[in-house]
Amino acid sequence: MRAVVFSAVLCATSLQAAGIALTGATVYRSPEAPAIADAALVIQDRQIAGIGPRASVTIPKGTRVLNCSGESIVAGFWNSHVHILTPGLLHVSGTSAVELNGQLDQMLDRWGFTTVFDIASVLDNTIALRHRIENGEIRGPRILTVGEPLWTQPPVYILDFLNANRIDMQVVATPSEAAARVRALAQGGADGIKLFTGSMQGEGKVANMALEMVSAAVAEAHLRHLPVFAHPQNSSGLEVAIAGGGDILAHTAPEFALMSRAEMSFPQILAALTTNPAGRFGYSGRAGRIATGLDADLTVLEGDPAKDITALSRVRLAIRGGRIIYPAN
Repeated sequence: MRAVVFSAVLCATSLQAAGIALTGATVYRSPEAPAIADAALVIQDRQIAGIGPRASVTIPKGTRVLNCSGESIVAGFWNSHVHILTPGLLHVSGTSAVELNGQLDQMLDRWGFTTVFDIASVLDNTIALRHRIENGEIRGPRILTVGEPLWTQPPVYILDFLNANRIDMQVVATPSEAAARVRALAQGGADGIKLFTGSMQGEGKVANMALEMVSAAVAEAHLRHLPVFAHPQNSSGLEVAIAGGGDILAHTAPEFALMSRAEMSFPQILAALTTNPAGRFGYSGRAGRIATGLDADLTVLEGDPAKDITALSRVRLAIRGGRIIYPAN
């Protein structure tokens, strides 16, 4: 197994050193910038090294050139609501790279996601997955995580899953317990905090988190510059999430076709997938746009989403940090 991992890392490293050039596509650098038709985009050392009309960009000798004529390139997509809780991703340390690549391809990579925010999982397991991705052992997106969520009672629809997989996600009962859990999650590497300000208990009943607990958890999180996600479930959960200072409400992202039917323009939809989350989570200086010197996080699409919004779901390539993470190559 070690020889396989070492070989994979060597292959990824040599590919990054050689560089990649994407030619012939229409490039949408950001929601506001004009498109570049018949462009050339050069990737070197995990970053964007050059971008412009093909005739004006010099492609270094030895660069791997991919013809993207008839396609479009946008900044790598963000998904700010995923759960690293699928059975195939629950035991990262004991799962092969081949299996994990397949799981990540199915769930994230093939949709063009190069950064995701996991908002409920087992923290240690998700951190282990992140490490294996960052080490180049497996292909996958940048993963930000909240780890285990805070709730006064777990939602009824997840109880069987937790029991079947022997996952213990404890409840919090007081403001001091909520604050202590936030501190522990932060020390464990969490990038944010998730509060179930409303937790479904069946038969229309909802267990709501008290405002004092929400406020204590938010204060502790903000002290560490961590964003707070809230799952409100009902109006009471919504009210305490807002009053307690929560930052983000979960369950608000529609799919592309619905966004278009709601009369959102292509630039607005593109912003929702790229610049908006990158800015909200502090990555606007390195991701969310296509520009020289930024991370080479890119999504290559079949077709032109400015003309056909469903092209956003037709992903040819997903590139994360200059490495092609989908499809396998």
